[in-house]
Amino acid sequence: MAGAFNRALDIGTPIFPSKLPFESELRSLLNRASHVSNSVPIRMLNQFISSTPYLAEKQVGTPLGLVKLPPLDLPVVKVPEMDDRQMEAMKAAIGKDLSYIPALIPVVGDTLANITSDTFEAKISEILTSDEWGEFKRWDKKSPLSSIAMAQTLVRRG
Repeated sequence: MAGAFNRALDIGTPIFPSKLPFESELRSLLNRASHVSNSVPIRMLNQFISSTPYLAEKQVGTPLGLVKLPPLDLPVVKVPEMDDRQMEAMKAAIGKDLSYIPALIPVVGDTLANITSDTFEAKISEILTSDEWGEFKRWDKKSPLSSIAMAQTLVRRG
């Protein structure tokens, strides 16, 4: 009886389709965005960002102990050049961002969102090299979306 109950609760790893519905749109969006990133206003903005100093990593004392704040530097506005491996990582980052949509479902939504998000993060960690993974985690702490963190990782490491 207990074995049947355990099998009924065994959700397992979610099965994702091999091709996500937004793949072709992502490729065309990147092609259009590369034209925008070469425009004069974006080049001026990147020049300003490169000349602006950034805040270094700092430790702040709180009643609960020391809190380590990450360095604050401005993101570079540039579309990364991506090979197939990096495109897979970007698709997984977008999937991680979209995985929080099921959290809107009452009762089971948070669990589904967490499982899906963890699965996409595991896929990202398999795809990226150790240096890229460290850079991604650093940007993921500061960015509101994982896809923005992935873009910054690919721009900085590419």
